[in-house]
Amino acid sequence: MMVTLACRLSRTGARALGWMMTAAALYSMGTPANAQTAPGVTLACPSPTSSGVTANLSTAAGTWETSGDGGAWVSAAAYQHPAWTSTPPAIWIGAVTGTSFTAVDYRVMVNAADPYIDLASATVTYNYRVDNTVSGVTFNSAALTSSPSTTYNSASPYSSASQSVPLTRDANNVLTFHTTNAGNPWGLVANVTLTYNCVPPVVAPVPADAPWALLSLSGLMLAAVGFAARRRRRH
Repeated sequence: MMVTLACRLSRTGARALGWMMTAAALYSMGTPANAQTAPGVTLACPSPTSSGVTANLSTAAGTWETSGDGGAWVSAAAYQHPAWTSTPPAIWIGAVTGTSFTAVDYRVMVNAADPYIDLASATVTYNYRVDNTVSGVTFNSAALTSSPSTTYNSASPYSSASQSVPLTRDANNVLTFHTTNAGNPWGLVANVTLTYNCVPPVVAPVPADAPWALLSLSGLMLAAVGFAARRRRRH
């Protein structure tokens, strides 16, 4: 009987292991296209009440990522074609060789997990040049302003006014520039500033009838009774 039980347990363990391996394989098959390959930018509050804090989200190799024609995201590389106009202090990211994409997306991930960040206060401004055109700009699910007429050698970059953006308290915030491309080379240069305030986290009041609060009160009362009893015994 012990042998039979051991065999059953062995078969159960093998099945569980098989399920875990299958789930892991399916997960890995479904995530590469959206997997983050660059560290992005992490926001932080210098103090709990700082205001007008700025974060530089400008295009840079190793911080931004690119995706051609809906393919996997890869860490962006610095590249500037001789015909492209510099737009300092940001640097151009892109490529001149490889697949000639018809659509290229550029993104930077933003970590806003700091508990002191006032999420509702976040705004963004930017200016850019691009090869060939920007078809849209988004921050998470919010559409931001852009100009399809701005190109890599426009007399001046497109500049946006300050726009509110929907920050969430995690590392999954993302600013994305969606562009169209008419053949190699392709690239984007964007000066981006995100501004936010800091506030102390709000501590929720404890309801007077919360079970654990009542237990704590009972514990204090028992401790007081015990202390009084010990004092009587001493006297």
